[in-house]
Amino acid sequence: MTFNKKRKGFTLIELILVMSIILVISSLLMPKLNGYSSKAQVLKVVDTGRQVYLAAMESYTSGNEQFDKTKLTSSVKSLLGIDLVDVGSNAGEVSISYKVDEKGYSINFNTTSSNSFTVKDSGGTQIYPK
Repeated sequence: MTFNKKRKGFTLIELILVMSIILVISSLLMPKLNGYSSKAQVLKVVDTGRQVYLAAMESYTSGNEQFDKTKLTSSVKSLLGIDLVDVGSNAGEVSISYKVDEKGYSINFNTTSSNSFTVKDSGGTQIYPK
């Protein structure tokens, strides 16, 4: 009785072992990847807020130190592709609400101080600066 020893391929045990090793390694990497995605989201929100701030200050300086809400809204829509939810200004204090990935954020700044603004989420938690 002779057996043909020329088998091709992998055994079932070998395939299960490789799959289990891949699953263990991927389960170790998932928390790290989730941390990176949340940091990227914060960076995206802050960068969008910075761009809105620059557009607002440009609108403020070109409008004889008055905000033109319609011009600001249209320029932000054309440059950034986002809709501003609300633009409010009161005695030099400006608050602009916007959405990034369907989540609401607001940027607050004073027109008298240069290059300082805060970004808050919809719950009022300050995201930038920390």
